[in-house]
Amino acid sequence: MTVMEQMHLHQQLAMICAPDADYIWRIEIGDTGLTEVRYIGFCPVDDSGVTTYDTFSDIPEWMQHRVAALHMMPANPNDSSIYGIGRRIDENVYWVVQ
Repeated sequence: MTVMEQMHLHQQLAMICAPDADYIWRIEIGDTGLTEVRYIGFCPVDDSGVTTYDTFSDIPEWMQHRVAALHMMPANPNDSSIYGIGRRIDENVYWVVQ
């Protein structure tokens, strides 16, 4: 990831995080229900690998609740932020904060 890409990502993350939210995950739900969870972190961006779950219901319950709230938002990252919850990036990808 280039420095400019990191700066842009940092700006996007800052728009969805509460001041005390230091943890951000990227959640992608596949067509078969296979769900990938990647810890993104926050300042600096940290790529700690991917955890794969067989179904969406296998991910932690707090993540499920945040994704459920974000799922009601448009699949457009410019219009889909909920402060303190996260952002819907597209049809199957969500960023959630804790």
